[in-house]
Amino acid sequence: MNLKGLGKIERELEDLQRAPHGKSPRVFERLAKKLGRRKVNRGTEPNYASPAEPDLGPPLSIPHHDTLRTGTALSILDTLQSDVDIWRQHLDQQEGRVDAPEGESRQR
Repeated sequence: MNLKGLGKIERELEDLQRAPHGKSPRVFERLAKKLGRRKVNRGTEPNYASPAEPDLGPPLSIPHHDTLRTGTALSILDTLQSDVDIWRQHLDQQEGRVDAPEGESRQR
């Protein structure tokens, strides 16, 4: 993942937030996979969990219906947007753009 790819994903999320109704679950599954989440077998609906680094939080459930209701789609989009924010912080730290906490040296 790099900042350019993250920007593309962020634009896709913004487009989906403008018109979230009637979207296929595949659209959200594809974005979850682009952000590094992988399908895991747990629960009754398909779940997508994050890799070890960066930790994107709890697994994301994406119901597998023909189309998703607006509220469900917006909830999934909120989680995916927080994943983008976590990725951005992670990439910034890797590139040394964010100041390290006191007492720690910056790595480049």
